[in-house]
Amino acid sequence: MTRLARPSRRWSALAAVVLLLGQVGPVAAQSETPSRNSAAVLAAFKNVVARPSESTVRVLCDGKEAALGTIVAEDGWVVTKASLLRGKVACKLKGGKSLPAKVVGVEEDNDLAMLKVEATGLKPIEWRAAKSADVGDFLAAPA
Repeated sequence: MTRLARPSRRWSALAAVVLLLGQVGPVAAQSETPSRNSAAVLAAFKNVVARPSESTVRVLCDGKEAALGTIVAEDGWVVTKASLLRGKVACKLKGGKSLPAKVVGVEEDNDLAMLKVEATGLKPIEWRAAKSADVGDFLAAPA
C-alpha cells in the first residue's frame, strides 16, 4: 500500500479556508449603501441645498428638460450649459412657472451660455470664495 505524503501547513490552511467558505456561503453585506437619490441621502442634504435651490431653474428645450441653470441676477439672467441648448429655450422656475428664454451669449471654451428671461425679483445665487473648499469636500447641487 502506498502511503500519501503529508500535506504542508500552507496547503492545509488553504483547504480549511475553502471548506469553511463552502459551508458559510457568500457573505451578505451588513447594510446596502443607499443610492445618491434615495430618500435618506436626499434628506441628509435637504438643508444644504435649500438656499441654492431657490436660484436654480430647469432649462427646457422644445418643452423638454435639457439642463439646469443658475440665476445670477434678480432681473432674469441665467447661466447654463451651452451645448445642451437646442430649439426653443425656456426656464422653469422653482414654483413651476415657465418663462421663454433668449440665448444672449455663449462662451464656448467653458461650454457656458447666458440666458435672459423677462422677470424681476428672482433670487440670484450667493457666490462663495473657492478657497473655502478643499479637494475632497462634498459637493451638493440642487436638482
